[in-house]
Amino acid sequence: MDEVPSKQTATPTPSAGTPARIMTLDGVDLAYGTNVIVRDVNLVAYRGVCLGILGPNGAGKTTLLRAMLGILKPVKGTIRWGIHNGQPIRIGYVPQKERLDPSYPLTVQEVVRMGVFGDRPWSPWLTPAQRQRIHQALEQVRMEHFTWRLFAECSGGQRQRVLIARALASAPNVLIFDEPTTGIDPLSQREVVQLLKELRQNQRMTMFLITQHFGHLEQLFEEVAWVHAGQVVVGPASEFLSDAYISKAFGKD
Repeated sequence: MDEVPSKQTATPTPSAGTPARIMTLDGVDLAYGTNVIVRDVNLVAYRGVCLGILGPNGAGKTTLLRAMLGILKPVKGTIRWGIHNGQPIRIGYVPQKERLDPSYPLTVQEVVRMGVFGDRPWSPWLTPAQRQRIHQALEQVRMEHFTWRLFAECSGGQRQRVLIARALASAPNVLIFDEPTTGIDPLSQREVVQLLKELRQNQRMTMFLITQHFGHLEQLFEEVAWVHAGQVVVGPASEFLSDAYISKAFGKD
């Protein structure tokens, strides 16, 4: 494969109205020990943008995700999250898979309830507002009729919707997804994409979607960050998902 074109600094196009920065990566290097995975990442994400973080397996997408979530600290540069209505940005994270202990059988409601624990971690009791958020989150993902079903008994697509509901229950400003359609059947993939499309349309939710299988998700992206060969390059989806760009960047005929 050829190297990705050296377009290092990128500023995604803001949505209509006054743009607000959600996240800024400035000259970021990420490494495990002395092994640098990605170098000199410069990226600005604006409120309301859907950003696809794409690249082959092992390219460094997960490393970038861990840094955005604050799990991995940069060895160089800075990562800054913005402010929303005077408050720190709240991130809702939807993992690729959730491994819950089968010896402790959790219901769908109990999994979604995890999304509100951060509000009052000292209290085992839910407030009326928290109960309402849980109910609304289940309604948003069309799982309100599965409240008492065991999470372990749900299909792959249903589990994914429950995990999205858990993230929504935390009242996030940003949703970050790790491979949102991987490991579920084609019908469920289409249902998840439709759900994300509704969140975009109804709430103008800021989303970062990390994936190497983006066929179903391509329609959602406004901006794309390609992670490849230790670099991250960012640009509009209309250009960066074109056959001409992919062929040039990745040497595909």
